Order: sequence, then structure tokens, then C-alpha cells
Amino acid sequence: MPEISVILIVDDENEDLQETVNSVFMQSFTGFELLVVKERANSYGDTWDDMEFDDIRLRILNVVSFKEPGVWRQVMESIKGKYVVLMDVNHLMIPRKLHMQFSFMENHGDVDVCGTWVTENVDSIVNHFYQVRHNDIVIEMLFSKAIYTQSVIMRKHVFGEFLKMCLGKVQRHESVEYYEIWTDLMIKGYLFANIPEVLLKVRTGKNISLFSDPSLEQADQRDIQCNYLDYLMNKIIELDPAYFDFLNSAVELQNSNKLTFEECKELVRNAYIHIREKEEIHLVEGKIRILFCIDTLGGGGAEKLLIDVLKRFDYDKYAVDLLVLIKDGIYFADIPEEVSWFFPDSEKIKKRFYDIEIAFLEGLAAKYIGERDSTAVKIVWVHADLYNYHWIKQYYESDEHEYRIFQRMDKIVFVSDNVKEQYLKLFGDVKSELLVVYNLIDRAGLLNKLDCVGITKRKFTLCSIGRLTPVKGYLLLIQAVRRLVEDGLDFDLWIVGEGEQRVKLEDQIKEFSLEDIVFLQGYHKNPIPFLRETDIFVSSSLSEGFPLVICEALCMGLPVVATKNAGSEEVLGKGKYGLITEQDEYMLYKALRSVIENAVLRSDLRNKALERARLFNESAIMDQIYTVLG
Repeated sequence: MPEISVILIVDDENEDLQETVNSVFMQSFTGFELLVVKERANSYGDTWDDMEFDDIRLRILNVVSFKEPGVWRQVMESIKGKYVVLMDVNHLMIPRKLHMQFSFMENHGDVDVCGTWVTENVDSIVNHFYQVRHNDIVIEMLFSKAIYTQSVIMRKHVFGEFLKMCLGKVQRHESVEYYEIWTDLMIKGYLFANIPEVLLKVRTGKNISLFSDPSLEQADQRDIQCNYLDYLMNKIIELDPAYFDFLNSAVELQNSNKLTFEECKELVRNAYIHIREKEEIHLVEGKIRILFCIDTLGGGGAEKLLIDVLKRFDYDKYAVDLLVLIKDGIYFADIPEEVSWFFPDSEKIKKRFYDIEIAFLEGLAAKYIGERDSTAVKIVWVHADLYNYHWIKQYYESDEHEYRIFQRMDKIVFVSDNVKEQYLKLFGDVKSELLVVYNLIDRAGLLNKLDCVGITKRKFTLCSIGRLTPVKGYLLLIQAVRRLVEDGLDFDLWIVGEGEQRVKLEDQIKEFSLEDIVFLQGYHKNPIPFLRETDIFVSSSLSEGFPLVICEALCMGLPVVATKNAGSEEVLGKGKYGLITEQDEYMLYKALRSVIENAVLRSDLRNKALERARLFNESAIMDQIYTVLG
């Protein structure tokens, strides 16, 4: 059974239909069905007939007319997935859209509707960014539609409610119709979210307004906003009854034309925000105020680690803000509700004062915190071996500039002893207090992340996880795999991750005729299910700080083969808890062959992996972090 039903509405002949359908079938997530709903009455010419789709996931539902009430009941009965996505020919899905949304909905059981950011295909790219979390969407909805309809995925029962509302509405401008439906669903208590990533392209200039006069659309919008305004005012009074008289006065002033409708909306908006700020101030009183700063919330190890740390933080003692410097990432929706987060253009960063400011990454975040004019204790987390992989150099005008920034830190926290040693090689003695705190590993949580759709193991399997970048050494790994295949060994290699080296890796796989051996699985927010299915975990990295994924492999009792670098050596106890080899194609080949062919060695490495996993005590790690904070 499919997990997602994609419903494509085709109401007239359109030369863009082929491209739209292709964008669905090019999704990295495969557990979907495409239900094409089209009117028999319309003449499609050869547009549809000329297209060839040899895919069992495609079904066509011919209906008499979209205006017939029974049509949508027929559509509802035809749906097989537990989630529903609406599409039309004016939109194109980014290849990872369904995967991202499916993972989000599976991990957020309370969310009913999940949209995404959107981009327009015009002369210059125009991106539409929407609020991410429900409470922020509630406010944005007072002024404009905060959910882009064709971007959403919704639970099947919500789609049923959506259809009832569609049939019960007076025909309006399409955008206004959807606006009314989303506000109604919000009033009924459904929870909304947006993934902060552009996952849908819109062909502009395709939609034809139902109204020739834009003022009619505005009038309809105002009617909807009046109803929504009543809902929001009642919500405010629920949160703080002291606002009752204030809001009643605002309504009276608006009714007597002493206050415009827009001014009334602004008052309600400010009241709602004020309540939330009061709650924040109340939470902060008597607490240590901390600002965490990170470059992005992309799919890297440091970003994931930060979220894991924040999920375990003591919010009775600490009031925590999170500053994300670049509007990019996959973890925004995972930020705990207790954390107030924002971007650099927010007024909050200008008005708030902190006891401690933490750059949780040695790159742009370290530069920002180091240059920030404040009296706070400044701390930076260093995750990388900067001596061998000096990736942060791009952010500084000179070596001296970089040195000055780190000298401004009161404490520098390294994720391993080796990372600390390599840092001292680069910078020499520093006045900052130097500390080592191993990365937190959620051992119990790993067991709750095993289930995943679409992972099929065919044979003995090797697995590697990480960004497709040169530092991960995947070209070296593929060369070693070629030697193993030439020796007649039968196995698969999964490489889980995404990055700028994908094309180069694909070319090498093709050159060595390894298309049926090496599989680039793409990015997965939760790669743990791949570890569950694998027999050996391999890391071919040229440089590592404290490799989280090796730690996770050890926690799952996997034999580990890794190339020699500071981080991998420390995690594996210089070879005591896993096999370490030189950064050499032939040596990696020999190490892998010995583990593949020797079942006794694999069993021994499994036992040693579980022994090493005892090191990753999350309670002890959190205590060390609190000690750093003082």
C-alpha cells in the first residue's frame, strides 16, 4: 500500500503536463501513488495520449465534471495512502519533497498539515518564505495566507475535512477560497507547520483570476479575516483574560470608524505577541540566559548534535535562545518549544542580553560570536581537525584575524582530545580555557528510529554515511570496492548522503561498472535504518573531529572499518574497538576484505563495538556541558 496519494487535477489541455508528471515520478521517495483526476468532457487532444508512463503507481480517474458533488466523494474513496498531496499542472516538485514531508509527518504525529517554502519561475527567482511553527503561522494567517496549498501534505482525515469545506464554499477567487479553508481548519484546532526549505516550483502567469477587479478579492479576504479576527481575540482572552476590555474597546473603535480594520488587526497581533513575550520574560527571570549560535540547521553532525543537546537541556535553570545565521536547514521544526529561535535580522538579537554566548560551530558562528560586542562569557565548540582540514579559513581576512577571534573566547570546547591537539598545532598556546567534551549520542533514541520505508537489503552490505564531499574520501572507497569486486566478492555498498561530489562519484561508479554494486542513497534525515540493515560500517574520511556516525554504528554493535584520522582513531581507541587502516586504496581494500571474509573477526568487532558504546553516556555528557557553562 502506498504511504502517500498524490492527486493531480487536470482540467484542460496543457503543454506542461508531461513535466509536472515527471517531477512526481522523479521523487527520491517511492512509496506513493499518483492519482490523475481529469474530466471526460474536456478535450485533451494528443497531449495526454502521447505521454507514456509505464509505472504501476499511476492511476487515472475520469470524472464527468469537477462541479458534480459526487466526484470528490469518488476521489476520496479512491485514495489508498494515509497522506494526501494536491497538485496541478502549474507546479513542479523538487525531487526530495515527498521524502522530506513524509519524514516530517512521521516524526511529528501532532501536525495535521505540513507545507513548504516555494519558488517562482520568473525572470529572476522569487522565493516565498512562510512561518515554520504553528503559533507563528496563527499570527501570519491574520494578514495573509501562510500556507501554500499546492505545497502541503495532509493526513487523509484532514483531506476529508478539506473536501467538505471546498464543497460548502461560495465560489471565490482560488487563492481566497484556500485562505478561507485554512483559517477554518485552524479555528477547528488542526495543527500546521511549514518545512523551511524550497521544495516546490511555481510556474507564474498560469493562474487566471476569477475576478477582473482585484478589489473584489480584497473584499472577500476581509470577510474571512473578520471571522478569523474574532477567533484570535477569543484565543487571546483565553491566554490572558486581562485583555478582554482592551480588545472590546478596539472592536468598538473599529465599528465607529475611529480605527481602521488594518489598525485593529495590528492591535490584535501586538496583543498576541505581547502575551508570548511576557511568557518568555517570566521564563527568563532567575535563570541563566544563554545564546546558542550556529551557521545553519543543515543535515550535518554538529547541527544534529545541537538539536539533541537542546532536547535534553534543563530549562528550569536556563533560558535559551538560538540564532541561526543562514536561513537553511532541516531541523527547524525539531527545535524544542522552550527555545526562542530567530535569524540575524530579528529585533530580538539587538535587544536581548545574555550571560553566556555559545558558537556551536567553529565556522561563521565563531566569527559572529567573537565579533559580537557584549560582556557575556563566550564559548566556542570546535568539531573539526583544523590542522588537517582548515575549512573555516574562508570566513577570515587573514590567519591573524582568525587567531584574534578565537583569542576572544573565554572557553574553547573540543569534541575529542585529538581535535584539541590538532588545534594547538595550528595556533600554539592560547589564553582561553581548553576543554574536551565528547559528542552526545542518544543510544536509547537510536532504537526508536529503526523503522523506515523503502529500504531493501539484497545481500551482504557495506554502508557509509556522510556528505558527498572530498573530505569523506568516497572516491578512495569506490576504488577499494572495485578491487573487492574484481576478487569476486558479492556485496552491495550503500552511501547515504548528499553533496557537491555526487556527479563525480556517479561518473566513477559508471567508469568502474559498479552501478549494480554501489548505490548513492541520497540524503536521509534519519539514516539509522540503513545501519540496521548493514553488515559492516565503513568510514573512508580523510579528516574527522569526532565522527557521530561511527559512534552510532558502535552503539548498534556494527563492525567498523575506518581510515586513519584524528577523530576516528580516538573513537575507535586507536584500533581497539574497530579496524583502522591507512588512507590508501589498497590498504582499505585489504581491511575490508579481511572483515568480509572472516565471520569470527566480524563477531569480535561487534562485541568490541558494544563495549565501546558504554562510553557514550548521555547523562554524563550533559553534566559535562553544564560544567562548561559554569
